[in-house]
Amino acid sequence: MSTQDVKLNLDDFEVLTQPRAPGIGPCININSSGHISLNAKLMACLHTRELRVLVSRDKETILLDEQGEATFRFPKDGSVKAVDFTRGLVERGISLPARYQVVWSEKNQLWVGTRQRPLKAPNPVELAQKLDKGRKKEAK
Repeated sequence: MSTQDVKLNLDDFEVLTQPRAPGIGPCININSSGHISLNAKLMACLHTRELRVLVSRDKETILLDEQGEATFRFPKDGSVKAVDFTRGLVERGISLPARYQVVWSEKNQLWVGTRQRPLKAPNPVELAQKLDKGRKKEAK
């Protein structure tokens, strides 16, 4: 009996869904040239471009306060240079570029950005060897 003739029970299978790409929603990007950039989705959510910006001591969380005394004024493109801040990230061991996913905190009435850990790219040589081993097993 060929595979095409086998009666399949779909309850024996799991649905595989494509993961969301990082940065799809509102986010803050920080690059090695010293720029803090609010993406277009975040800019569209804000009621003002004049924000009080706070960062946790461990640099893992950034708060954007629309109602506090402004410490940053973001232009229409959402990008400002803040070399001292980016230097502080690097000194803290955070590699650049860094990305913070941002959500609205109703309780605190603030935008809360949480640093996203970069995905470690697989070693291409090791990956090729693993795939090659898998092909050899299938051929047997």
